[in-house]
Amino acid sequence: MKNYIILNCKKIKHHILIVILLFLITVIIGCSSPPIERHYYIIDYNPVPDNPGLILTDPLPFRVEVSNSRISRVYDRSQIVIRYSHHKIEYSDNDLWAVRLSGSIPDAISNHLVRYNTFTTTQRDFLIERPHYEVVTSVNQLEMIQSDYYIAANIDMDIFLRRSDDLEYVVRHSFKKEVELFSDNIEVFAQQISMIIKQETDVFIAKILQKFEVYDEEIKVALDVDEEDIDLDDQDVAKKIIPERSDLEFGLTEEQIQTWLMSTPREQLIRESQRDIVGLGRLFLPAMSNPDSEPFYTLYSEEQNANYFERMGTSIFLRPGEYTLTYGSGAEHQRMTRDITIIRDYTHLIEPDWGGLRIRVIDENRNTLDNQYELFSISNAESYGYGQGVLEEFGEQLQTWILKPGSYKIVLNNYPFNTLEDFFTVDIVKGELRTITMVIDSETNKLKGAGLIEGVEHTRELRDWRVSSTIHGSFNLIRDNTVDRDNPNMSYVINTQFDNRLNYDSYPYYFTSHNLTDLGITRESDQDFRLSSDSFKLRNTFVYYFSRFIGVYSRADIETQLFDEYLYLTESKNFRLKDSDGTHIKDYMDRTSFRIRQSLYPLVFREGVGFNLRPLNRPKASLNVRFGFGLRQDIYKNVFRFEGTQIIEGEYFDVYRHIDSSYREGTELSVLANFHLPFNLSYNTTADFLFPFSSDESSSYNWENIFSLRLIRQAAIDYKINLAYNKDIRDYTEIVHNVFLRLTYFLY
Repeated sequence: MKNYIILNCKKIKHHILIVILLFLITVIIGCSSPPIERHYYIIDYNPVPDNPGLILTDPLPFRVEVSNSRISRVYDRSQIVIRYSHHKIEYSDNDLWAVRLSGSIPDAISNHLVRYNTFTTTQRDFLIERPHYEVVTSVNQLEMIQSDYYIAANIDMDIFLRRSDDLEYVVRHSFKKEVELFSDNIEVFAQQISMIIKQETDVFIAKILQKFEVYDEEIKVALDVDEEDIDLDDQDVAKKIIPERSDLEFGLTEEQIQTWLMSTPREQLIRESQRDIVGLGRLFLPAMSNPDSEPFYTLYSEEQNANYFERMGTSIFLRPGEYTLTYGSGAEHQRMTRDITIIRDYTHLIEPDWGGLRIRVIDENRNTLDNQYELFSISNAESYGYGQGVLEEFGEQLQTWILKPGSYKIVLNNYPFNTLEDFFTVDIVKGELRTITMVIDSETNKLKGAGLIEGVEHTRELRDWRVSSTIHGSFNLIRDNTVDRDNPNMSYVINTQFDNRLNYDSYPYYFTSHNLTDLGITRESDQDFRLSSDSFKLRNTFVYYFSRFIGVYSRADIETQLFDEYLYLTESKNFRLKDSDGTHIKDYMDRTSFRIRQSLYPLVFREGVGFNLRPLNRPKASLNVRFGFGLRQDIYKNVFRFEGTQIIEGEYFDVYRHIDSSYREGTELSVLANFHLPFNLSYNTTADFLFPFSSDESSSYNWENIFSLRLIRQAAIDYKINLAYNKDIRDYTEIVHNVFLRLTYFLY
């Protein structure tokens, strides 16, 4: 027992030494750390008077006490307040007021009153005598405003002169001043606050002199303000009141809005979801159609000697000042202009004084065409330029002309303005979007008619939906006599694709359903028709966007095949089927064909939820990146994979092992991109990755790529390269190449 006690005491001493050592190390490190450098600032009074005309030779015969200021709770602290937005402030840890604002501000005002000799006695407090009046101050805001574009000193304050006996306010002065700073130096901020308080105290003194009837012309000249501005009921002599607009709709009728492809101006502004930027004003021109299809608007500031431009339907943030706004289609002198004044923290929603025009070009079979036309103004015969129809089934977007209200002439086939053939006219009305369809004779290329066609001009709700269905086909005929000169081998390959799409796009909701069914058959001499390709894919995705760039998604995809898949051989072989655990199932002897997959299997389901990023969203270029929680079920029934060749009882067998179904969950990542490149070239890619949570399961991916070169409307050369990896099927990456001439027929 004694030895145990001694041993235990030694352990305790050892632990105490360790604790003491750690404490000493902590103290040494703390002492060696560089000290936090703090900066202190004051509200200082400059004794040099700005307005000598306010100095009295004979002061007012009163005793005045300047009491401590009442400070709003947010600002009643030593730290300097920095505001980054309307809802975000920060207290600076290293920039502090040397004296609390409740004392430093009345000190400055008291010194100012003494320097101007306004009253017989002005003190911060009276111990024996009772003052006649009190100067009461209240600070509502005192902060430094900072953003990426704007830095300012901001103060909101009230100064009152109150009688001591009945506490009646006899002089009132309230002001809110925001002065832009061109440096984020806190010392500059403190100097500016001191200067504002001094200037506003001058106005307060002028009101006092007016109240006690010692106001004269010299004082008015000294302040450089009108006499009516110095009034007891004036809340801010220097403040410019900016009336706020409560109605953003400008009297547009429901009938006019229904012609738009976009929502109302108010809804567009709300859906844009852009925060105001402190210190800047916002300008917004609503879009009638897809903003990518409308011309940019531009602004010019003579003061800044700078030009700015932005898309219709997108806000632009500008420094306060005078600007010239230019918008619309045509040459510079044909576009509309107006002078506007940008006011800080104010949203300027421009009233649509323009009309929109979209022109579809089709033939008598309703096939869209990309024929060119020229747009003229009837009033002066000036050309606004050339436009052309688009092949809408390929995702191309109609151009939208933004025009002054009036009459316009559309001319085909390069005819001049005064032509009497191949033309039609249209009236553009303020606030309306017109969609005109002109029909071209497919043989003569002549205009057959133009106007409104039922099914093209429909409500905005229906325009949010887009349905398309196409059939793609390719045919390959091979005649080969390399084996036998007199008996050539004939082979046929026919591939068809049924491509059906359903899209709903009404921000913030987006839904797409895409079904692609691929069937191909082949036939060679002395053989029956056989399937060469067989796949069925259905992909459904729903996205809810928080902004135009980010949202949440959910998806459900299905992949399968419609028919049995057989392996065909030129020579007979023996086959052995095994279960996934190696158990022998059945042998097939001397077979030239063998079924390796049952119809509808493998059946693959993919589900996922997560975040959707859309960094690029243009008619000719789009990119979506999705990541979140993913599920995948690979269901196999009578699906076998080749395992190798074995000699069993002296016979050669090709051994096929059954694939087990798998159910996995993990993190999924998807990348979807679509690019329409010059020279009628397009590229589409879809990549899906799944990283299982379980370490026993391997990652898998599918990456589909399609390069397409459109030769004419109904014909294109396609090159497909698909990469897939799933260890349950094969322990290497499967790569499939396809090159073919694709013929297309558009059902609708």
